[in-house]
Amino acid sequence: MARRNGTGTIKPCLDCGRPIRPKHWPAAKHPGTLAHAGNGKCSGCNTKKIRETQPADVVGVPERPDTDYNRRALLDYFASRRKFRVALGQTEFPNPLNLKAEPEEPTPMMRRQHPCGTDAAYRRHIRNKETIDDACREAHRIACWEYQQRKRKEKNK
Repeated sequence: MARRNGTGTIKPCLDCGRPIRPKHWPAAKHPGTLAHAGNGKCSGCNTKKIRETQPADVVGVPERPDTDYNRRALLDYFASRRKFRVALGQTEFPNPLNLKAEPEEPTPMMRRQHPCGTDAAYRRHIRNKETIDDACREAHRIACWEYQQRKRKEKNK
């Protein structure tokens, strides 16, 4: 067993036969040896084995499913479970197509968007990668200027 003080033996790699030094042995003190990578192999042979076991680029992988595909799958799932729900006594079934429908009026828990011409609207434009209108750009400039003034006052106190 190799130890940090340098006791142990230098063994050949099981694949290529080149000498490998045990773990924690410095390469400067043992020239001509390769780093141990595990399973009795040098780092080069171990890396080669890992590359051989990894799958190559798969051809013909379908792209990520789109919304329509997900909706169809959801409808199929609900249709397959309907007979069991009827057996349990359920008589009303929600329409799965309207599960994500937007409510007409915002509920009290929903966040309201800040109107254009505010710093929050400027940040919303940035976050959503939208074009920034002049009112929002001006509001952001003023907010930055006020922030710098406030920090200067705090620094001078």
